[in-house]
Amino acid sequence: MGLGYVEGITYDFIHHGITTLFAALDIETSQIISNCKIQHSRQKYLQFLKQVDTNVPSEMRLHLIVDYYPTHKCAQVKRWLASRPRF
Repeated sequence: MGLGYVEGITYDFIHHGITTLFAALDIETSQIISNCKIQHSRQKYLQFLKQVDTNVPSEMRLHLIVDYYPTHKCAQVKRWLASRPRF
């Protein structure tokens, strides 16, 4: 094993692509709103944000954590978020 390798790694693993998981967690009730997508795009991200927006009471503030996902920097997404101050 070389430096940086995990013991037990096998080389017969076939990588079929990446799945994107969008998830929203209500820490008070432990309810989850989630969406798995085979491809990720700004349209799918906006779809998820709209789903969260309609399913979460309007008086609640929402905090977004985005990990290595560049579509949140897209102009269309920035405009959508800017028009909704609770996000």
